[in-house]
Amino acid sequence: MSKAWHIFDGEVGECSLLVFADTRNRARVLGFSGPWDYEDYLSVSAIRAPLWDEYATSEAVIETNDELPKGAPLFYDDSEYL
Repeated sequence: MSKAWHIFDGEVGECSLLVFADTRNRARVLGFSGPWDYEDYLSVSAIRAPLWDEYATSEAVIETNDELPKGAPLFYDDSEYL
């Protein structure tokens, strides 16, 4: 079963994605090939995001809160930009 991971380049939360994958390195691969323009694969970090594990039913790269499964908590807060 897939697990949830936050994928980012640099500081946590910078260009962050939520990725559902079985392993950390698989999450990094999926995130690197996602919508963000990372400098290189080695710069992509992944940390576990167990709050979203129950929604990780298959591999997925989630860029925005709108793409989250119904009922899932938001993975970032953009209220300061609204």
